[in-house]
Amino acid sequence: MSKTEDPLNEISRNGSSQAKINSFLTNSGKTNNRNHTSKPVHIYDLKQGKENWPIVISHDIEKNYNLITEFLKESNVQRHRIDQIHDIFTFMYSELVKSHLLRQLQTLSKQHLMLIVKLMNANELEYSQKEIFLLYNATNLIKIEDWEGILLADFNCNNRHYLSTLKILSLQLLLKKKLYVTYHETIIELFSHDDRYLLQDPKLKIHTIIKLVLNMFSVLPNYKILFGLKFLQYIKQFNLSFETYLKNMVQTTFEKQLLNYSVKSFHSCKYFLNSFYLKYSKYNTQLNKIMLRSLIPNVDNIVSNGLFLTELKRNSDFNISCCCFTHDQMNEFVTNVEKFINNKESIQNSAWLTTMNSIWKLVKNENFEKNKRILTIFDKLLNALNSNIIAYKNCENELIPLIETLIQFCNDIQESRRISNIINVLFNCSVVLKNYKFLEMAAKLEILKYLASDNQPDQWKMIATKFEKFISSTSNHEHKLALFSYIFNVYVLTDKFNLPMILDFCQTLFLRCFSRLKLTHFIQFKHCSELMLVIVYSNSSILTIPYQDWSILSQMLFFCINGNFELTPLDINNNSNKNQYLYHYEVLIKSAYILNIDMKRHSTNNLLLLTRSFIDKWILRLELSQYKERKDDISSFEVNFVKTLFQYLNFNNFHLLIIELASAIKNIPEYYPSLIMQTEKWLLESYIDLQFNNRIMDLTNNLVQLVQLDLQNAKLDKLLPFLKMKSSLFAWENNPTAFERLFIKELPTLRPDIFDTTNKSKLSSSQYVEVLLFNINVLNDASKLHMFQHDIASSVIENKKALKFATALIKKSDKLSQSSRLSLIKSLSTSFINLIEIFVQIGLAKDSDFYTKELSKVISELGEPSAVYACLRYLHTYYKLTEQESHATVTLQKANKTFDYINGEQDIQSLCMFLFDNNECNKIDQSLKLFFGDQIKETFLPQYWKLQMGEQIEEITCLKKFRAAHLINKLNNIYQHALKSLQEDPFFKGLFESILVIPGISQPNMIKKKAPTYKQLHLFHDNDGKNDPLTPVKRKLSLSIYDSPRSSNMTPKGKHMKQKFDKVAAIKNLKIIKEAIENLELQSLRHHELQKVSSLFSLSLTMLSSINDNLTLDKDFIRALTLADLPKRLPLYYDKILSTVNDGMYRTGNLLPFNPQSMLTSKVELLNDLDPLSFRSNSFTFNIITIDVCSITGNLLLSKIDPVTKKLNHLSIPLNRGNARDLDTLYLSFKDASMELQNIIEESNRSTSFEVTNLIKTKEQRKEWWDLRHELDGRLQTLLQNIEYSWFNGFKGIFDTTKINESAFKDFKEKFYEILHQNLPSRKQLGNPYMFLQIEDWILQAMLKLDPLDKQFLSQMEDLIYCILDILLFHGEENAYDEIDFSLLHIQLEEQIRRYQSKSLHTSNEIDHTFLIVSNSCHSFPWESLSFMKDLSITRVPSLQWLSSTLQKWNKDLFGGILVNERISMILNPYGDLNRTEERFRELFKNIATNRPSSKLLINEKPDENQFLDMLSNSNLFIYVGHGGGEQYIRAREIKKQDNVAPAFLLGCSSASMKYFGKLEPTGTVHSYLLGGSPMVVGNLWDVTDKDIDKFSQEVFEKVGFVEMNRSNSKPMNVARAVNESRDICHLKYLNGAAPVVFGLPLLFYLE
Repeated sequence: MSKTEDPLNEISRNGSSQAKINSFLTNSGKTNNRNHTSKPVHIYDLKQGKENWPIVISHDIEKNYNLITEFLKESNVQRHRIDQIHDIFTFMYSELVKSHLLRQLQTLSKQHLMLIVKLMNANELEYSQKEIFLLYNATNLIKIEDWEGILLADFNCNNRHYLSTLKILSLQLLLKKKLYVTYHETIIELFSHDDRYLLQDPKLKIHTIIKLVLNMFSVLPNYKILFGLKFLQYIKQFNLSFETYLKNMVQTTFEKQLLNYSVKSFHSCKYFLNSFYLKYSKYNTQLNKIMLRSLIPNVDNIVSNGLFLTELKRNSDFNISCCCFTHDQMNEFVTNVEKFINNKESIQNSAWLTTMNSIWKLVKNENFEKNKRILTIFDKLLNALNSNIIAYKNCENELIPLIETLIQFCNDIQESRRISNIINVLFNCSVVLKNYKFLEMAAKLEILKYLASDNQPDQWKMIATKFEKFISSTSNHEHKLALFSYIFNVYVLTDKFNLPMILDFCQTLFLRCFSRLKLTHFIQFKHCSELMLVIVYSNSSILTIPYQDWSILSQMLFFCINGNFELTPLDINNNSNKNQYLYHYEVLIKSAYILNIDMKRHSTNNLLLLTRSFIDKWILRLELSQYKERKDDISSFEVNFVKTLFQYLNFNNFHLLIIELASAIKNIPEYYPSLIMQTEKWLLESYIDLQFNNRIMDLTNNLVQLVQLDLQNAKLDKLLPFLKMKSSLFAWENNPTAFERLFIKELPTLRPDIFDTTNKSKLSSSQYVEVLLFNINVLNDASKLHMFQHDIASSVIENKKALKFATALIKKSDKLSQSSRLSLIKSLSTSFINLIEIFVQIGLAKDSDFYTKELSKVISELGEPSAVYACLRYLHTYYKLTEQESHATVTLQKANKTFDYINGEQDIQSLCMFLFDNNECNKIDQSLKLFFGDQIKETFLPQYWKLQMGEQIEEITCLKKFRAAHLINKLNNIYQHALKSLQEDPFFKGLFESILVIPGISQPNMIKKKAPTYKQLHLFHDNDGKNDPLTPVKRKLSLSIYDSPRSSNMTPKGKHMKQKFDKVAAIKNLKIIKEAIENLELQSLRHHELQKVSSLFSLSLTMLSSINDNLTLDKDFIRALTLADLPKRLPLYYDKILSTVNDGMYRTGNLLPFNPQSMLTSKVELLNDLDPLSFRSNSFTFNIITIDVCSITGNLLLSKIDPVTKKLNHLSIPLNRGNARDLDTLYLSFKDASMELQNIIEESNRSTSFEVTNLIKTKEQRKEWWDLRHELDGRLQTLLQNIEYSWFNGFKGIFDTTKINESAFKDFKEKFYEILHQNLPSRKQLGNPYMFLQIEDWILQAMLKLDPLDKQFLSQMEDLIYCILDILLFHGEENAYDEIDFSLLHIQLEEQIRRYQSKSLHTSNEIDHTFLIVSNSCHSFPWESLSFMKDLSITRVPSLQWLSSTLQKWNKDLFGGILVNERISMILNPYGDLNRTEERFRELFKNIATNRPSSKLLINEKPDENQFLDMLSNSNLFIYVGHGGGEQYIRAREIKKQDNVAPAFLLGCSSASMKYFGKLEPTGTVHSYLLGGSPMVVGNLWDVTDKDIDKFSQEVFEKVGFVEMNRSNSKPMNVARAVNESRDICHLKYLNGAAPVVFGLPLLFYLE
């Protein structure tokens, strides 16, 4: 673990004393009429002297409404009250804006209109005017100062509901105040363009308008023509009766009067006459209508006679003479204007601009309907202006009026597109002329255009882009703020009443522009609400935000968006003001805030109550309300909250709560359409985690019907959840075919963007993160599917890619959203665990250990209890598997501490894990029943945990992926039954203290007639009428060989029926195990499960062979051997494959195709392609011996492939067998021996470390050091002697390589069986020796290889004798051991052994070599230094398969033949601190490098990786003399990639050590060399001292002939024999001499 401290520093403990936020969760809905504890506002009327009195303006809006209502009801209007009511309205507008109660602005404006009417009726005209201006300015962005501003105000979303009424009141007020003459032009303009200024209101009070028109007709005599025409227009337009309004005359009379007025008033009206007449003519289409020519006196128009251009040059104020154009005249006029625009001589002066302004005023006043020719000329004019901006540098005063006229023209004819063109011209003018006024005009025009439009979402992005450009174009900070204020105000939000629209609008529009301000401090913008400030500033990095002044809900919303949380639970539990806009969203906002607090604290304290409250008080309310029918009422805020809630529930394994929440959401799909896919995704994950398998299948079927998604065009927010579901389903179904079809063949073509892990598609940061998280999930699922197909390499590649993306992204987790961060943490931990699990599956300890260490480093940084607990719990399981007990204990303690933060009531997975790891398995079943209740039958989890606890489940209910675990449990249980059956039998219970051998017996083979049964020979007789067999009792041989045996009544006389039945039952169960394993699908087994199966298979065969003499199991034992070799072979096999994977495979996100099963090598194929009995060399013989320890019984297991008989011999040796015979005999367990060896190695390594040796300064210290070294050397010698005596004892002869003298052996056998016949009660006086069971020859041969002069000979003979008697006993030949004279038996056998050995003295025929295959737990023992192996040529090999393939590669040449007269690579003292070693070998190595061609030498120089690799791959021999095995200079993977690594001497400390990983295969540098193709590696099992190992190395070099030998007539030895014979040259013959071992072939080296 990278950190020893608790990684959960900021986690809140569930159930702690910390105050929980539950008041809101349980009592939400109560209201409080105050936002803050603020004082009321007092307003005084200072004009009324003694009558002054305060009006208290409450923060309660309802109270203020009541004050207004009371005033409106008053019959009398008191002036001092008017000012007070005015202040209330002013305050109310401010408060409604601040509180964002924009909908109530309409209500308030209606009351304000009523106030104006009341004041006008009371003849309070000045107050009325004041209120009109207040009403308009308080509800509109652009403020007005006079009546023109009111009357000519355009309709927009802010005023559309009241503007026509306000204009009517304004006209009435002008009439009352007799200001109509002053504002007559404005009034005429109003009615001239009434379709713009009046008639847009569908609820317009047309009768009032007509009355006003008639009033104007009366009071403005010079304009009677205009108002008369307007009156006639409205009568016709609105289908009204003329008589309703004028009862004293008929319409024809009225029309005649208008013609009379035309003579007098034409010159006053001529500029607007055409406009009024065209509107009149539009609705009066009858033939007798008034004609325009009848209203115009004889006036010469300058358009005629082609004098237009001349007149323009002569008189810029030409429009005095121009008016009332006909269509033809207008066309001619436009033609001349076009010529004028095209006149490049005058286009660049101010006079031209002035003239153009006059021309377009004329066109505007004429008010023709849209005309294509006019619009064409308009466009040409804009182009001309835009092209000549630089020429108008000093003409701004003329240019601006012209543009303003063009703007009004476009507004008159509602040409929004050309308004946009004008805005572009204004922007260009601001840039070119560097005049801010143009930019301000552009901003103002843009926002007015927007306010007058339909305000569709697609316009939001356009206007945001415009204002981003505007703000970015100026460097003046004040100008930036002013421009931003045009867009950042409540008036652009007036018609956006619900929170979803507000949030979406603000995030689309405000935030983009706000970021351009680059503010460093808080600014209180005018005309914006508190809500708007919340949204804008919550997305900024400004720290000094006065959010304390905001309402509680505003603060909560701010913190939810911003991500900082500073409210206390007391603040959260305060009730909100019901008159606040956010009050309607209180449940949503508080739920989101509380969720975020829990997430910030990494807690689940409130998660259950929060979710239930949200369901009950929000979702169910929606279900019962009108929201169910509305699809636009869900905000991005709510969507994100629900997604995050689902995410956090899933992250913390609250799966039943997810199902409850999902069910509620699916009941109102109309409201949550965008969340339905997400909901289904979370539902699926919960079903998978809870193992609701039937529900998963139902959801899968429903998904096909529910979702018809267009994969090519679907948006990412819908597509990615759908694809995640599909990927999860394919992984759950183990369906690689469907996965490949969708994710590998279809989607990369249809949607390359979702696999774009480098963001070439330029996705937004949030979308890019989602794409990365999606790819991580898909890669993890792909890895699982490849694993399902047993394509290990592809599985590892996909998982490593997922882990690479996840680890890269976790470094930026502080920039991720909470939801993305949680998803990433879960994906990261999943990626780590899955990858480690793959390596565990194939037994690759080094890789799995590396990633567990990486995971340990990551854990402390996760900070989330659920993820930390899952990782710690997995690490605990891993450490238990690899037998790293100290790590397992510490990790379990940390996991248990972390569990305190887990809600076990909701997280059933973690609860079960906790109970299981803490040995409280009896509580798991009850916990599952309490958690699931009635749903317990739907889930597979109870069966899953039964499997984890080693129990069997029903075959029919077992899922395919758990069948291997189920079968192993079943086999274990059957074995336990068989074991129990045998232990209950007094004859067979000794089976477990006896040496079991295979093969052990053969049937009688030298008889003339059928051998009688024991019953026929009367071996059994009744004892008191009962069969009363006596149990054989083993006794240690007495030192006196003349002791008398026990009396004959100790011999068993018969068997109970129960004993016979127990044996039959045991045999039956053992056969079931054997057959089940033979039919077992090996592919699905993990590495340690394969080991367990192998052990069970071997054990069942051994027991069957020992108790049943009717079975022939030779072939089965060969299979058992190859099955036992498979766990050793597979890690090497996959390690080699993975080492050769190109690094580029991990850099791409592309999914790997699924290889057909036919292309993949299965475990069964690997098992069947090996025939150990066929191993042979061209002209040499060799033993293959495996050493293992049974994981079930703890027995030492020895298997030997005899090269002479071509048979497999197997022994299962109980390590306590001597102690079972005599309690005084040493009992050395494998665990004790391993611990002692480990302690010796650790102390030795510590004593040779630089930290220790550097402190040795005095003779006393040196003496102490040497004393310690000698003590350790003695301890190791004692340990090896005890192993030899306690473990091997009489069976050490199986390692002997002397071939048997067949002739002498035949004589020995005859004598042996005669001796048995003479001494065994079961055989005495019955027939001849050959009528009885025969012992297998190899057991007798083991006896012949014992040395009678050995001081342990007596014990060794006892070991073999008891083994032989046990064999006979378990096969039915029962003897009471106390009736046997062991002393006599020993003397007779010793005599025959000596006789045999005397006959074989001159036989020198030996087996040439011994290959040793040691299991993972046995690697660290120096077996080669046991006394009976010291003289052997012996090497270790990692597996049978490695030996087979290497022999094939070397053409079955056992000793090879390495020429060492060239191409020798040597590295000496690369670190530079082994001075004595360098001094010893420097000259020797230099001489070799000089005299042997193509040799290389590095002395006192660190090689780089390429150098090292070149020396390994391009040499006949590689010698490394330095620290370790050179692993610090080259990566192991680079060595394993090779195929031709040279034979290597790695003479550094621990160069051949193998790190033990429990049930996984050990790992070390030597394996890298062997996988890289090296046929031989010499290395040290532990650290050694330089002087001894240097002498040893020199001796080996001489013995193998690598250097010239000082001994005459000595032939070079093979390296194995040379190493064994050189051990004794070491001063510390065990501590240093036992360390070197040889791996691989026993090569011979030649100089020629």
